[in-house]
Amino acid sequence: MCSKFVICLVVKAIDTEGKTNGVCLDRLRLADDDIWHGIPSEIQRLSTIHSKLAAYPAVKLAVNGMKVRHQWRTVNITLSDEDRKLYVDDDDNYRFGDHFLDQVAPPSSTTPSVTSNPLVQKFDEMNSVLAKAVAIKEDTVKDILKYFFLPKLSKSDKDAASWCMKFEKECSNFPSLTERKKVELFKNCLEDDLQDWFDVTHQVLPADAKWDDWKIKVIKNFTDKSWLTIGHAIMFRYISGSYVDYCFKKEKLLRNLAYKFDDADILHIVASGLPLHVRGSLNQDHIKSTDDLRAKLQKFENSETKIENKYTKNSFSSKNSNFSKGPTNSNFKFNNNVKNQKPCSICAKKGYLDRLHSENSCWFKDGKDNSNQKIVNNMEFSSSSASDDPTKNSN
Repeated sequence: MCSKFVICLVVKAIDTEGKTNGVCLDRLRLADDDIWHGIPSEIQRLSTIHSKLAAYPAVKLAVNGMKVRHQWRTVNITLSDEDRKLYVDDDDNYRFGDHFLDQVAPPSSTTPSVTSNPLVQKFDEMNSVLAKAVAIKEDTVKDILKYFFLPKLSKSDKDAASWCMKFEKECSNFPSLTERKKVELFKNCLEDDLQDWFDVTHQVLPADAKWDDWKIKVIKNFTDKSWLTIGHAIMFRYISGSYVDYCFKKEKLLRNLAYKFDDADILHIVASGLPLHVRGSLNQDHIKSTDDLRAKLQKFENSETKIENKYTKNSFSSKNSNFSKGPTNSNFKFNNNVKNQKPCSICAKKGYLDRLHSENSCWFKDGKDNSNQKIVNNMEFSSSSASDDPTKNSN
C-alpha cells in the first residue's frame, strides 16, 4: 500500500565549520495529517541518511534548484509501503530508526528563509548603524560643506539664479536637510563681502523664512538683468589655443546663464564659434553632443600638431641649407635688431604698449576707434561681421 507524504527540504550547513551547504530533510507529515514532525538535526542529511527518499524523481527535481543556504521548499511524494515504514510505524507513530519525531510548527512560520540568514541580519544591523551615523554627520554644517562642489557667492557674481540652482542641486544630495539647515548652509556659502547683506536681510525676513524666501532676495539683488552676460556667452569664439579648452569654456558660459539652452542648442552655438576651416571638416551626422565634438576636436588638434612638427623640422631646422643662407626673396628684410625697435606710438596711446610695427602700417593711423572690441579668449575681436566692412573683404 502506498502512502502520500509531504516533506520539507532545507539547505543547511553540513560541516562543523559551517562552510559547506547541503540539502537536509527538515520535517515531514502524511498528506492527510495537518501536524508536522521534525527530524533531529544530526540525522537530517538527505543524500546519505535518507538516500532512499533522495532517489525519488520528485525529490531529485526539487534538490536541483536548491543552492542558497536557508532556502527551503515542500515536496509532495508517494512512498511505497516499505519506505513508509522508515518514517511511520504500524501504529501510525512518526519515527526514524530509534528516534521518535516531535511535533513542530509548519515550515512557513518556523523554517529559516534566506532573509533570516544570521549573516544577512548582521549586515542589515551594520547598515542601520551606518545610516544613523551618516544622519548624525549630516546634522553638522561644516561636514556637509566638505561635500559641496560649489564656489562661494560674492558681489562680483552677476548670475545669482544659476548659482542658486547649483546650490539646490548640492542640497539634494542630503535628503534629510531641513529648511533651517539650508539657510545655515547658504550663509556659509557667502563670501565675506556678502555677510553684511545677509545680516540685514535676516532682520527683514521672518524668523521662520525658508530657503525659497532667501532665493528670491538673492536673485533680486545679485542678477545682472542686462544683455551683457548672455551676449558675452553667445559671442565668445575661438581665437587661439586649444579647441577643446575653448569648448569647455564656451559650454560653461552658456550653462551658467539663467536662460537654459537645450543640449542641441549648446552644441550648435559652441560649434559656430570655431574657425571656418575646423567647422568645414566636421560632419554634423557624427556629432550629437558636446562630448562628441570635443573628441573630434582632440583628433583634429593631434593631426595639426603632427603637421606643424613636420613643417618645423623640414623648414626651420638649423641643418636646412636654405635657412642658413637666409630668405631668397630680395624684398624681405629680416630685422635682427628687434630689441631696439620702439613700439608704435599710435597703439601706445590706446593702451597697446607691446606692438612693434611701424606707424605707417598701424590700423589706427587714420583715427579708427576700436571701442567696440572686447577682450575674449585672451585676444580681441570685433563684434561686427567682416562682411559689414568692405575693407576687410578686399584682396
